[in-house]
Amino acid sequence: WSRGAPTAPSPVARGAEEQQASIMDRSEVLQRLAGVDINSLNGTDCNELASAISKITGQNAPVKIGQKRVFIEDFWNSNKDSAPPPMDDRPTTAPPAPQSGGGGGGGGGGRG
Repeated sequence: WSRGAPTAPSPVARGAEEQQASIMDRSEVLQRLAGVDINSLNGTDCNELASAISKITGQNAPVKIGQKRVFIEDFWNSNKDSAPPPMDDRPTTAPPAPQSGGGGGGGGGGRG
């Protein structure tokens, strides 16, 4: 057994990522961005959104994450007037955890 160099994402994984980005249209991208702080988006979301915006606009998406945030923000600022309202049905916090019924009894003692 030998350790090889890390492998690149499989064509299937790359294809799925590209397909997901191509599924988003302008209104879906805008809906995702509505009410979101672009600077708080994680890398995966930035990549996905920048790829979708690139397909929508025909512009090449930047490579660096900071530049992608600017690219996304520029798209938002140019299109926010036509954005659908933010999704109100998405939860803002996790639902409360169910309360358990307390501890059990101590059990019995020794033998009679």
